[in-house]
Amino acid sequence: MRVARTLAIVLSAHCAATSGGTRPAAAAVLVEVELLAAQSALEVPEDTLGGGQNVRAPLLLSLEDDESVKLAEQTHPRLVLMLQSPFDHGCSMARPAFERLAKAWQNITFGLVDVGGAPLLAKRLRGASAQLPAYGLLLAGMSAPIRYEGGWSENSLGAWLLQQAELKAVELNDAADLEAMSQAHSVVVVALLTDKQKTRRSVEVAARTGQLQAPLAIGGEDLAAQLGAPFPSLLVMNRDGYPWPLLRAPLVRKAVEAFLRQRALPLVVPLGDSDRRFSRQVREHPAPLQVIVVHTSGARGVDLQSDETLAEAREAASKLAGLAVFVSHDFFDNDPDQFAAMSLSTSDLPACVVVRGRGGFRERTWRVTGTGHSVSSDQMVALVHRALVESKLPADPPPEWEQLPVPECVR
Repeated sequence: MRVARTLAIVLSAHCAATSGGTRPAAAAVLVEVELLAAQSALEVPEDTLGGGQNVRAPLLLSLEDDESVKLAEQTHPRLVLMLQSPFDHGCSMARPAFERLAKAWQNITFGLVDVGGAPLLAKRLRGASAQLPAYGLLLAGMSAPIRYEGGWSENSLGAWLLQQAELKAVELNDAADLEAMSQAHSVVVVALLTDKQKTRRSVEVAARTGQLQAPLAIGGEDLAAQLGAPFPSLLVMNRDGYPWPLLRAPLVRKAVEAFLRQRALPLVVPLGDSDRRFSRQVREHPAPLQVIVVHTSGARGVDLQSDETLAEAREAASKLAGLAVFVSHDFFDNDPDQFAAMSLSTSDLPACVVVRGRGGFRERTWRVTGTGHSVSSDQMVALVHRALVESKLPADPPPEWEQLPVPECVR
């Protein structure tokens, strides 16, 4: 059943003298929208993104200028904005998908903003980029907007909103709380922050902007003391028993975003047709080498040798932090053409392939195959060191790639 409603609201209006008289300088008028009574697959629980209740929902605001945006931000605790120009062809194509999302999400306010009248918002969402449309999510209590970087299709934007809905910052009281989290998650980002940093929520903004694919736990000085960690700092806890990636203060936003993007990963990152969560992080990773562990444990059932090789790969990845990023490919959950390019068949597996310059003209590979037997951590480490020497690359990780030994209290 479709229910057509015409909604209009004026958030604020004040008159400014002009040569031709007066006109509202800060008004937000709702676009006429058709609301669906049926539930949408994109709909989420009322308070999923936090920040309390919206005035009413769903809403699609038309915002003229920065003052209108400011008033909307004060009124709506969850506000998704599309910065656009009526003269831009890409914006015209992207707008229908944005309007459909506004109908589908029942607990978030959406807003269309004309870039010509909102230079301050444009600076917040676009930075040095001139690309349109630009998107951002404004949440109550956040120190900055959460910028969206991706395609403007309904599926891409909807997936981003769902990911934002799933990410929650959890306050920890002590190491026991952290240990309990580790039972449910293989990777947990631990932010050890001052009270002022907690209030600003800048780490959470960085995590949301980078689309963090792990839980975010917040602790204070007492938890840092229990863990034997610098304060303030960021940690990436893994439950495999290997040292934790560490970022020391100052926790400036760019450094935090880079740390989360590059180091808040499983020791061996799973990549396949059924799981592309970490594709972008792996593709943009600064490590000079990529180590691909090809196995047959997963889509077609359990393979003992493959499982042993994956365990060995986690140990090798911990030893080679900053020098190589480790990924795992299930042979039956990936494009078979890429394995043909590596000259790998199922009889060679499990196998480990080290790649430099993947996908480029100067791509070079080194490999070791198990041929029915597991590949050891020592074999992988030796192969990576060989690749480093033959590529004339440094054998030591960058100095900023620090690690914290696993704290006794969570072992």
